[in-house]
Amino acid sequence: MQFQDKLNYVEQELAATKGRESALQERLLKELGDYQERYHDQVKKINELEAQLNKEINSRISAESSTSSAKESIKDLEGNLQRLSESSEREKKTLQKEFSYLKDDLTLSVSKLNAELERMRLRAENSESEAKLLSEQLVDLKKQLDECLREKNEMEHKLLNSSVLSDQHAPTDDQKFIKLLQEELRNYKNEVHEARRLKSSHTNVELLKEKLLEEQGRKERAEMELSRLQEIEGKAHKLELELASCTALLSNIPDVSSYSDIPQKFADLQKCANVITTPIVFFFNISLSFT
Repeated sequence: MQFQDKLNYVEQELAATKGRESALQERLLKELGDYQERYHDQVKKINELEAQLNKEINSRISAESSTSSAKESIKDLEGNLQRLSESSEREKKTLQKEFSYLKDDLTLSVSKLNAELERMRLRAENSESEAKLLSEQLVDLKKQLDECLREKNEMEHKLLNSSVLSDQHAPTDDQKFIKLLQEELRNYKNEVHEARRLKSSHTNVELLKEKLLEEQGRKERAEMELSRLQEIEGKAHKLELELASCTALLSNIPDVSSYSDIPQKFADLQKCANVITTPIVFFFNISLSFT
């Protein structure tokens, strides 16, 4: 009779344990489903960040290409302006018109580059904020995962104790049910292993942040190049004004229609009286500035 009471007690405990294990199993499976959904959402966000970063890199490459092209155009224009002093009046007007067009294009390019750089800066800030938010979410998920693992270990311990008792007293059907639970626990371990992969996404977010910092550095270098282009544009404009001033001076010199007439005019002036020495030096300086 005492043995029968113990057996009944063990069976009642086993039934209660099975009920608790079943409820716990359902709750853990639900939590795992939630974790997997969050994991896939965060992987999707990371992929979107990577696509956005690649797009910004392409935009930066395009901006650098436009900057390089503008620099080469400015250099070519400076060379053309230097050769303009040796060209005819018609060629000079043509080059000045080309310079005006190029200057307008450069102004438009600079405006576009500034807008593009501002857009890149805003995207970088948004990406950094999103990466920070993902990092905080990953920390919370890690805590939940650790709690889930702790509960799993407790359930395994209880299941092991129940398995020992069932080997002594429980019917064959209970043993099969316990084996089934053990198999489900093994599957659960595999799902936990998959959930741990979520932790590695934090490293990917950190890499994205580093790439964003690199892009910010490149953006600053591009801004410096734009500043240099603006300085070159100012020098080109100054050179254009100097050429216009020299052309106006030539129109005021008698018998001089082009720069090549200046040396002959200087030779004629040398034959004049000493009272015009100062104008001779003036015209000589003009001749030197255009040879």
